[in-house]
Amino acid sequence: MLSGIAVRPIALLLFLQAALLAQPVSLLPDDVFSAFRQSGSPLQVSIVDVEGQPFTRAWRLRTPDANTNRNAWDIRIIGNGARAVTEGETIVATFWARTIEAPPGSQAYTRFVFEQNGPPYDKSTETPIAPPAEWRRYQIAFTSRARYEANPPGYSVHFWVTYGPQTIEIGGLSVMSHGNTPIRDLGIDGWPYDGASADAPWRAPAAERIEQLRKGDIVVEVRGDDGQPLPAAAVRVRMKKHAFPWGSAIDGGTLLSNTKYQEMTTRLFNHAVLENDLKWPQWEGNRQRALNAVRWLNERGISVRGHNLVWPGSQYLPSDVRTMLAAPSPDPAALRRRVNDHIRNIVEATKGQLIDWDVINEAVANKDIQRILGDAEMGEWFRMARAGDSQSKLYINDYNILAAGGMDIRHQDAYYEIIRYLDSIGAPVDGIGMQGHFAQGTPPERMLQILDRFGALGKEIKITEYDFNSSDEELQAQFTRDLLTVCFSHPAVKGFLLWGFWEQRHWLPRGAMYRSDWSAKPMAAVWDDMIYKQWWTDVSGQTDAQGVFRTRGFLGDYDIEISAGGRNVTVSLRVASNTAANTVTVPVNAPSIAAVVNSANFREGAVAPRQLITIWARNLTSAPATRVFFDDREVPAYFPLADRVTALTPDTLSASPRLVIEHQGRRSEPVTLSPAPAAPGVFTLNQAGSGTIVSHPPGPYRRGDSLAFWFTGDARASSLTVTVGGRSCPLEFRGEIFPGVTQVNIRIPDDAPLSLEAPLVLTVAGASSQPGITVPVQ
Repeated sequence: MLSGIAVRPIALLLFLQAALLAQPVSLLPDDVFSAFRQSGSPLQVSIVDVEGQPFTRAWRLRTPDANTNRNAWDIRIIGNGARAVTEGETIVATFWARTIEAPPGSQAYTRFVFEQNGPPYDKSTETPIAPPAEWRRYQIAFTSRARYEANPPGYSVHFWVTYGPQTIEIGGLSVMSHGNTPIRDLGIDGWPYDGASADAPWRAPAAERIEQLRKGDIVVEVRGDDGQPLPAAAVRVRMKKHAFPWGSAIDGGTLLSNTKYQEMTTRLFNHAVLENDLKWPQWEGNRQRALNAVRWLNERGISVRGHNLVWPGSQYLPSDVRTMLAAPSPDPAALRRRVNDHIRNIVEATKGQLIDWDVINEAVANKDIQRILGDAEMGEWFRMARAGDSQSKLYINDYNILAAGGMDIRHQDAYYEIIRYLDSIGAPVDGIGMQGHFAQGTPPERMLQILDRFGALGKEIKITEYDFNSSDEELQAQFTRDLLTVCFSHPAVKGFLLWGFWEQRHWLPRGAMYRSDWSAKPMAAVWDDMIYKQWWTDVSGQTDAQGVFRTRGFLGDYDIEISAGGRNVTVSLRVASNTAANTVTVPVNAPSIAAVVNSANFREGAVAPRQLITIWARNLTSAPATRVFFDDREVPAYFPLADRVTALTPDTLSASPRLVIEHQGRRSEPVTLSPAPAAPGVFTLNQAGSGTIVSHPPGPYRRGDSLAFWFTGDARASSLTVTVGGRSCPLEFRGEIFPGVTQVNIRIPDDAPLSLEAPLVLTVAGASSQPGITVPVQ
């Protein structure tokens, strides 16, 4: 009994302590208005009375001009904290705000900031908001990123209002610490962000857009040997690869050395960007590593984007360029030459290997080169990139467009105007990069508004550098799911890239979706579920009475697997259109050879060594999977179509060469051909083996003129003659210019008959070219 009596007071004391610790504690002085001071100008600060709200007074903050050259923090009000804060404390700032005056054609906005006083000015939150015209309550929840003392240097609470001209009012401010209570347990308004609920109104329209934009109709027609439809054939439509680029930033050195990193890269992504290796200083430090990494990715079917040609802030440039910028009297010509030489060098070295380039990175905040060369120089960088590589899409790239709660209006406006300016000077800008470094969730409806605005510029958009830097892994996963949905549902968005995926190779380790030991965070499950399950097609069924199976599938590459009559056939299909049917006709029987002709004159007969032949066949598809064999030796095959394939005969032929074709793994019955030392066929303009020959320069010709023409059918024999109108032509050149194709240069004899249809005869090793071919002589 005595021990029980002793325990009860202790338990009660612990309970009371826990209850006290759970009570929120204010981090600001009691008189909030007196604790704040103004910093920067021009700013007009007054305190006004308020009626009908839970508070009676508010700040009125008027920024009277629109000077965009200031830093975002140059104009603000600041209040110092009144109590020490430990790292990891849950803090909630609550206030009401409304807009009295907004900048013309835009929105008023402010940023709520909680930061350390003095270097490095570590911020626990920097949250932009755009208040409506009516009072709105805001609750900004965050955790302290460090320990802050109450005494100097301490920490402070700010409202940044550099943007203008605008007038906003803010009242009812409190900043409360909730100790170690998780944010999700506090019931915060709009937390983690507006539109996060499962029944949010934006979700259904987004799903409808994905169905229309990202999927296409698939029609599989199955036929038998006789060309008739095969009903009740089993069909499987199995996706192999997305058409939409899903990618990540990749570290080149790790990619080339770490097998697990390689395995995960190829499993997770069909698109990639080198995080650092193609940046200017790194390129000049080790260009071969970058080229090797790009080649490694391309060889595995992973498309690559280039990042970046010019990052015009001094700190991101090679040391000699920084020296140029810092010179008391910079030399514009020398600077321009150095930048242009770099662009030409790297674009030439990577030509044909990258699908797009970030030509300029972060031009809103980085203007050191432009201050010397002028803004118009940005257009020249785009034009030089286009001249060096006409196939790569050319992008501009910047941050805080979708991030920062979608409310960094100042940065968005500046980026928008730079793009419009580049358009106005004729710069070939193809795409708009939106980086996507998030520390908090942006409402999906707000992101859709931003995408609509920039999409109206008529350029494609990519999310180029996504990460969500948070220790709340469930929140990170939830927002990733919503961001992927928003972007995949928007017609202007043409790709999505993470800015790294493995904690050991991530600039913000908390933003990775795989931990250092390669264990998956919840975000990794979201990536896999959305891209490779929900947005993936693998369906089975049977053909109808007409031998047709129909379905819809996400755009991309497919294997179409057919089972019918005890036979299995697999063909490839690229589903590329979301407006027209993507149709493939599948013959389930083995291919059969219908005819073998000379590829120049389209005549059947004997075949010669090193001759181009066209094999007409049944039961082929347009898929490039037809192989050709002479006496069980594979020979080069070209130009596969749904009814024919071109092949090069071997250098030597047996006495009875047997020809076989193989399509989709199934071989035809052999056909025995007749060999000949030569079987010349001359290429003609009508592509039917008769009439005027293909020649250069084009005729008509005069006596004594020289011309070149081409034939197939082995030119290695020593005896080769050409006559025009029965007159022998002097030979000036003969030689194979393509496997199986020989060029012959002749001179029109001085006594050739004058006729626009003078007969031409080529004889090789006693065999003559087809009759009825002519050359015009006048």
